[in-house]
Amino acid sequence: MEFDYIIAGGGSAGSVLAARLSDDPQVSVCLIEAGGGGAGFLIRAPAMVAAMVSGRPKINNWAFHTVPQPGLNGRCGFQPRGRALGGILGDQRHAVSAGKYRRL
Repeated sequence: MEFDYIIAGGGSAGSVLAARLSDDPQVSVCLIEAGGGGAGFLIRAPAMVAAMVSGRPKINNWAFHTVPQPGLNGRCGFQPRGRALGGILGDQRHAVSAGKYRRL
């Protein structure tokens, strides 16, 4: 397959970029997301967000940690980042492009 544009990352910005580029019917766009499509129960049910945010296990969350921070007495900060279509927003309903690009 050949594409005019390949976008790595289906988070908020990647989804918007894919949507804007695919507005032109002459342009083909490939959006690649390392996480899932955002259709899982943990993402769809708002009450289940707490199960993902902790990062244990890393379900739909990259669960990054910072380097030790002097302002935190040497502790590391936790940085939850969404790992699904829509990124940190997590839910596909929030992804701006919502199906405007070709899914592979």
